Parts: sequence; structure tokens; C-alpha cells
Amino acid sequence: MKVFNWNIRTIIERILGMKLLYRMIFIYIIGGALPLILTGSYLVNGMNQILIQQEKDAKVVEIKTIKRELQDSLNTVNTVSVKFFFDKKLEKIALNNYESYQDNVDDFKDYKDFTTQMHYYDDIIQMISIYIKNDTMAGNAKFVKVDDKISKHIWYQEAIHANGAVLWRYIPASNGDESYLSLVRLIRTTKFQNVGVLVINLKQQKLMNIINDKESNILLLLNKKEKIASSGSDIDLNELQKIMPEDKQEIVCKKVNYHNEEYLMTYADILLPECVDHIQVINLHSYREILKEAHNKSKSSSLFLIFSFAISTILIVLFSRSFSVRVNLFCKQMQKAASGDFNLEKTIKGDDEISEMYKYLNKMIWSIQSLLEEVYQEQLHKERLKTKQKDVEFKMLASQINPHFLYNTLETIRMMARVQGNYDIEELVKMLSSILRHNIQVGNHEVTIKSEVDILECYLRIQQYRFGDRIQYRIHIQEGLEDHKILPLIIQPIVENSIIHGLEAKESAGNILIDIRREGHNISILVEDDGLGMERDKLEELQKKLYDFNNIEWTHIGLCNVHQRINLLYGDSYGVTVSSEKDKGTRVEIIIPLNEAGERL
Repeated sequence: MKVFNWNIRTIIERILGMKLLYRMIFIYIIGGALPLILTGSYLVNGMNQILIQQEKDAKVVEIKTIKRELQDSLNTVNTVSVKFFFDKKLEKIALNNYESYQDNVDDFKDYKDFTTQMHYYDDIIQMISIYIKNDTMAGNAKFVKVDDKISKHIWYQEAIHANGAVLWRYIPASNGDESYLSLVRLIRTTKFQNVGVLVINLKQQKLMNIINDKESNILLLLNKKEKIASSGSDIDLNELQKIMPEDKQEIVCKKVNYHNEEYLMTYADILLPECVDHIQVINLHSYREILKEAHNKSKSSSLFLIFSFAISTILIVLFSRSFSVRVNLFCKQMQKAASGDFNLEKTIKGDDEISEMYKYLNKMIWSIQSLLEEVYQEQLHKERLKTKQKDVEFKMLASQINPHFLYNTLETIRMMARVQGNYDIEELVKMLSSILRHNIQVGNHEVTIKSEVDILECYLRIQQYRFGDRIQYRIHIQEGLEDHKILPLIIQPIVENSIIHGLEAKESAGNILIDIRREGHNISILVEDDGLGMERDKLEELQKKLYDFNNIEWTHIGLCNVHQRINLLYGDSYGVTVSSEKDKGTRVEIIIPLNEAGERL
């Protein structure tokens, strides 16, 4: 361990003892080129793993899709087969002792269930047939008369022995032209009499459509023995059976050796409905094909890496040489400054960190000379800040005294009016005091709708003292909204505008309606009057001012201010809308969010 530590220390000392030029080249090779090569190898391997994993994921998704589509189709066929159990018409045809050919033909024509189901499931079902043992029956493509040849078929014998259980077999059609994946089951009557063997052929094109829509070669097997469909090249079934996993419900994706080559096998086993038969969905994809693109990219990357290494080595040598020369010049100038000679060269050639550092060296000398002056100025600045702070504290104290003085004065006036029996004056002073106290105390903090409406009523009653019966008002609050919190001073300015601009100059009596209600996830505050209203051009000018955020005066409580406060807090979907008609009145609606009103303040 000691020898190892000594060797490390010796290597570091030798590196530090090198000339700057050689040290930079050495560090570039060890710290740049070597990690770059290792990183490149790691990235190539990582890219291969990513491609393999992507292929696995893609194949699993693909097989899942095929499995789902197959199950849907097979379940449909199974559902159709159930419809023919205990079918009286079908039972009659199968068990009837026909004396004439015409009676048999008439019964065939009357029975339309096969045709109906085939028409309804035209994309899935190729043919529905029932194989019946009835010597008096003529037989056709749908009602097949069982002879000795048919009765010897293994699938037919299996269906008879299954006693009505579902079997899936790959059997030839009744006309013998081609084979189909077919549902086979014995149909019985309610008295357990054999009606016949029902055969529903699944369209081969349906199977091909399911697997051909996919990007890979897909193989479908029945019970690991029979190939029922394939979208690619032929596969050696004997070899495939050796590497197929056990029957599992989940999808298997693994590396296998097939014909002495590595393949990615994606395998799914489908248990067919109401039976023990299985369909296997298999995909084989060569690892060589999966990684072909990655290998091509790695070759081109290697050539690019070699070229880049050669160019970068040349550049680093040239740069290191230039850098070391300028660093040596900088060191000489530093030595002059350390010895007290401040007559340095104005600049060092270049526009990089070394030249910047040299500029800072020149500035540093000037900074030392001006340091004491800066300290003195900083002290003066601190004294000024202390003076301003005391001035602010004094003004804050004064702002606390003035409101209390105003409240006390108003309360004195109210009590004097009460003593003298001037109850109207007492009431006016009381309401005015409430309004002033509310406006000064709330600031921009949230208040309840009830408290805001209480102050609004004080304001309106004061106006009624002023105008008498010329101003009438009605306030309605939907039940449940009284305790909901809103921004303060957003209703009173609107009502004030209604009185000043709408009702004050009106010769007859005027009315104001304040309606607060819930609208979906919002609160609507409606202020409507029957005053003088506005001309269209004045209304348009007002609507433009609502969205003029370049001149916001927060100390002024007006219509624009209310809109802009709401708009800035809750977003562009909320605020004030104004509609008016000359000599008919003005309608102002405030929209704020119901759920967020109290949370975002």
C-alpha cells in the first residue's frame, strides 16, 4: 500500500514538474481522448441494449394487440355457437323423418339463422354448417349429411365424445376446397338428443388481416402442432417446438437459439373460450437484423472518432503552445508588479481569459488606490439609510395616529348629535365612520361578501339621505355565498359610478339592483341601474380603458381599477364587463372565480 501511494505521488509530482505545454498535451490524452474512446464503446453497447429493449417493447405491444384481436374474434364465434343450443327449428330439421324432398327443401329455406349470423358477422365468419345424421335429409352446404367418410374424421369423433364442449380444430370446409380454423361442438336438444355437430369456420382473411397489419412476421399455431396462419417466411416447426416455452397467460419475450443463430422470440399463449385448446402467437426476429443499423452507425462513428482525434490533437498542440507563451509573459508582468514596478504593458495579445486576467491586474492596482475612498463613501451611504429609516418610522407612526384621531372625532360628533336628538345626523356619522374604518383597515386583504355588502349598504343609505326617494336600491345575495371571501372595494366603486353618471342627473327616481349569485365555478356580481346610460362611442372608449394597463393608479378606486385588480389577480378570464344603452341604463357584471377567490389573495 505504501509503495502504491509513493508511485501515485511520484507520478503527480512528475506531471506537475512538466512544462505547461507538455502537461496540457498529456492531460488531453489521459483526460480527453481515453475517456472519449471508453465512452464511445460504452455508448455503442448502450445503444445496442436500447435497440434490443425497444424491439422487445414494440414486439410485446404488437403481440398484445394480436392477442386481444384474436380473443375478440374467437369470443364472437363462441357466442354465435351458443345461439344454436336448444334451437327448436334446428332440432326439427335434424330429427324430422322427411317423406318428401320438397318438405326438406322448404325447411332449409325457412331456417335463416345461419345466414343471419353470417351476414351480421360477415368480417369474421366464413361459414356455419351443421353435420347431421339423418338418412331422410337431402343435405347441402349448411346442412351436411353425415356419411361414413365424415363420421371417421377425427374432429367429428372428438366433437361427439366432447358432449357439447367447445373444440377448436383446423379442418377442411364442407366443400373440401380449403381449411379453416373452426369451432366444433355437439348440439343437443333439451332431452339430450344429438342434433348434430356444429362447425363455424373462421375467415382465414380475418386471421391474415390481424397479423398482416403488423410490422413483423407472425406465426399462429393451434395447440403447438398445426400452423393456421403466417405473415412471413416458413419456420421449421420441429425446431420451433424445442424452444417454445410452457403455456402461460402472460407474454414471453426472450433470447433463443434458432438454427444456430440468436433470435428474439415473442410468444403469447391464448386459451380459447370454454375449452382446453390453445392458440400460440409467435414472432422470431434475428438479433443480427435488430442490431444491423447500430453496427452501421458504430462503424461510421469509429471513423469519425479517429478523424476527430487527429484534428483535435493537432489543434491542442497549437493551442497549448500559444497558451504557454502567453502565460509565461503574464508571469513576468506579475513579477514586475510584485516588485513595485507598476509600469506594466497595457495589454497582452488575445481576447481570452489570460488577457482578461491581465486587464484585471491593471484594474487591481487602481482599485487599491481608490479602496479607502470607497469605504468612506460606503459609511456615508449607511448613515443616509439610517436617516431615511427613521423618517419612514416617523411617518408610519403618524399614519397610525391620524386614523385614530379621525375615528375619535367622528365618534364625538355622533355622540353630540345623539345628545341633542339629531338621530339622522348620528346615523349618518355612524355609517360614514364604518365606511372609513373599513376602507382604511382592509387594505388589499380579503373580506367576506357579507362584510363588503354591509359597508355598501352604509354607502347607499348615506346617498338616500342626500337624494331622498330619488334613489332606490335592492341587494340580493344567493344563499351560501355570504361567507365567501373576495377582494375589498370592488362593488362600491361600481355603485358609486351608477349614482354619479347614471342617476344623479336623472329627473325621475332611479333604481339600482345588486345581485350576487353563483354561476358554475364562478361568482357573478351584477350592478344594474335604469339611469341615463351611455352613447355607443363612450361605451367603446370605456371598454378600451378597462384593458389599459399602462396607467394603473392603485390609489384611485374606480371602474378600471376594479377590472385591472381582478384581471391581474385571477387572469384574463375574469374581470368587469359593461353594457349600456342611452336613456335605458347601464349593466356592470363582475366575474371572479368561486374556488380560488380566497386562496390567491
